[in-house]
Amino acid sequence: MTTISIRAAVAAGGLLASAGLAQAQSLDVRVPNLQRTDDPVSVAAGGTVVVNQGLQGVGRLPATTRDFLGDSLGSFSSLAVDLATWRRSGDTYTGTLYTLPDRGYNNPDGGLFSDYAGRLNRFTLSFTPYTGTALPQATTSQRQVTLTPDGGIVLTDAKGQRFSGLDPAAGTTTQFGAVLPSAATGPSAGRISLDAEGLARRLDGSFYVSDEYGPNVYYFNRSGQLQGVLGIPAALQPVTNGQPNFNSVSPPDTGRRNNQGLEALALTPDGRGLVTILQSATLQDSGSSQQQRANTRILYYDISGTPTPAAPSREYVLQLPVYQQNGNGGAPNRTAAQSEMVALNDTQFLVLSRDSNGLGTGNTTPIVYKSVLFVDTAGATNIAGSPYDGTTPISPNGTLRAGLTPVKTTEVVDILNPVQLNRFGMNLTTNPATQTTLPEKIEAMGLVPVLSERAPRDYFLLVGNDNDFLTRQGVINGQPYDAGINNDNILLAYRLTLPTYVDPLSLAVMKETAPTVLQGLGAGAITAASSATRSVQDHLSALRRGANLPAGAGQGAGQGAWGSAGPALWIGGDVVFADQPRNGGLGLDRTIAQGSAGLDLPLTGPWRAGLAVGGGGGSLSRPRGAYQQ
Repeated sequence: MTTISIRAAVAAGGLLASAGLAQAQSLDVRVPNLQRTDDPVSVAAGGTVVVNQGLQGVGRLPATTRDFLGDSLGSFSSLAVDLATWRRSGDTYTGTLYTLPDRGYNNPDGGLFSDYAGRLNRFTLSFTPYTGTALPQATTSQRQVTLTPDGGIVLTDAKGQRFSGLDPAAGTTTQFGAVLPSAATGPSAGRISLDAEGLARRLDGSFYVSDEYGPNVYYFNRSGQLQGVLGIPAALQPVTNGQPNFNSVSPPDTGRRNNQGLEALALTPDGRGLVTILQSATLQDSGSSQQQRANTRILYYDISGTPTPAAPSREYVLQLPVYQQNGNGGAPNRTAAQSEMVALNDTQFLVLSRDSNGLGTGNTTPIVYKSVLFVDTAGATNIAGSPYDGTTPISPNGTLRAGLTPVKTTEVVDILNPVQLNRFGMNLTTNPATQTTLPEKIEAMGLVPVLSERAPRDYFLLVGNDNDFLTRQGVINGQPYDAGINNDNILLAYRLTLPTYVDPLSLAVMKETAPTVLQGLGAGAITAASSATRSVQDHLSALRRGANLPAGAGQGAGQGAWGSAGPALWIGGDVVFADQPRNGGLGLDRTIAQGSAGLDLPLTGPWRAGLAVGGGGGSLSRPRGAYQQ
């Protein structure tokens, strides 16, 4: 394996440290990874050029916001836009946004957890891009994106019970044949414990949610009821003394780290693949130091046959950036864990990697690294089904085994751009932090089209934060609390040019309608050709039926036998009213009437003359039940 290590050996506030596409990469960040340009930034990645045209809007939800169940709002651990609702009117965009909170207000170090019901929050989103001069440093400057609460969906298991945010300790329950985390005693006994982190919404309204306790991936119908559980490799499952133990306080012997489960989740645009990423390396794949947690795993599930496969069909190693926590130029001592992803296609993804600094931490440590990476799995080693899915580590003590090629990574969006943040009244100041300081936990991403004929490959990347339910006026299940700080939810909107991405809704519509269009064109072409020759066909049919033929005409046509027949009128045609055979799973209703009539006059010899008139008409349509959102 060839590794390129880049060190940003410049003063704090210096230029970004990044690597181009060249073999495998390791990003080593020692000072704040800042980008101070306001111009578009082009990056070669995955055989194409991605252009970051910059931050074009910010929205803010106050920390005091309550959700549709009356609890303090904890979004965004993840988000998903209902693409069928996405509209552009002039310079303003609107749509429906679903957001995913995690497990409620908690403090694992202090043993504090909430019996918080899993849910999706729904909002009406409005966005008007802004590229003007810098706005004042104030919360009122972040109004380009507005979010209006519009209800939500409560998650329930196969028994109709709500999920719980309480730590399960060593307790378990079983549903769909899977052993799942569940507190053994207390108010949530028998209910599945859920620390939700990733959301992937299908076009039919059903959706997947990934979880840190398990780690697990759950599949829900559009009403929020559990339909199944995906199979997770044994290497990721937390095991203590040979038994599954899903608690989030005491680390297991092997498997996912506490609070470092399946953080990212995405559907490929064709809807055939579900991809998830472990937040950082498993215990067996890392050493004792935090900077040795970089070798994490990407799991790809083929859901074209079943929505809940028993195992991933592909699995790759993703090497995350490492950084110096204090940004003082020293050796890296942390891993920039990944928090979210978007699938551009079957092999390329956007992955959000970040530090743990910013508003919400309560300390003055500078913000060092928060970036969106372009990840390409082409050429990487597929370890699915190998001994690495068991007890064999891929990177003992944090060093990747020889012979394993990780995915390629390239930084395409540096969120730490003080110039662009300043335009929207935000900053990177942590000493002291203010309400307009960039939050710590940037954890959500989504893509929506710009809907411009001039820029068909342009999309808005929406990026949001998990505020950890931090508010001075909090309430969960009717119980008030004071977290000591107000940490608002922020939604950032970047404009990107992504040549290898296709809007999933556009792709679905093309796939659904293409068979009908092609069948319609084919039927139209056949009908046109048929109409052009219809009089000849009908005439011949009439002659063959004997309407005009004397005895022996069949044998003597070449000797002028037809010429002995007298004048005659003839008519022919047909009417088709039918449901065409299915093509590509689609029905097609066709109603066509066509025919011709004529006067037939004999001449001498084999020759005949006459007058013919033909015509036709009809309709072609799809029955109800076609593609619906």
